[in-house]
Amino acid sequence: MSNLLVAVLSPPDYAKDLGKKGATIDITFYNLKKGDATVTFIEPTRYPEKLSSLFYAVSAGGFVINMGILYLLTSVGGVYYLLSNIIGILVGFGWNFMVNRRMTCTRN
Repeated sequence: MSNLLVAVLSPPDYAKDLGKKGATIDITFYNLKKGDATVTFIEPTRYPEKLSSLFYAVSAGGFVINMGILYLLTSVGGVYYLLSNIIGILVGFGWNFMVNRRMTCTRN
């Protein structure tokens, strides 16, 4: 018996014609059985709207951190602006990675 799991990233309810509707939570499962082979299609239902707004908020925070470090190091600290920008980018990237990993990639 072989199983295949397919993520469907398309307009809402696109996968309803692909298989029999199964469980629905934040994602909807559609099952298709051909002989002893099973294909399960997974379609996001509600979660992407919440995820994208959270992702954008975290990214905006990273941008503010980047610009703040650039300003502080260049204007207040007298550091060369390219070096300040590199440091700001690295800190902003670290912020985005850690916060997105913690907030958007955790299981409830």
